Amino acid sequence: MSMNAETTKSIGQPRPSSATVPGGAIERWFSVLLSALVPLAGGLFAPDAWRAPLHALGGALCAAGLVMLVRHEMAVRRDRNVTHH
Repeated sequence: MSMNAETTKSIGQPRPSSATVPGGAIERWFSVLLSALVPLAGGLFAPDAWRAPLHALGGALCAAGLVMLVRHEMAVRRDRNVTHH
């Protein structure tokens, strides 16, 4: 597999910290947070026996997405500090 100039330019560059990156791709942490809405919304209309597990799943996905966001931001800041010093 050969690498072209476009590919080699992007290696080692920090990713933007916004929810979307150039080209329309969505960050993974944002996808996880959005996916948390599915079980949370489903729990509103589900039978009583399903509500607690669906809300727990939605909460776990929210927590995972927030952890991913914090780790992403820490990596972006670390990369920014490394490239500027």
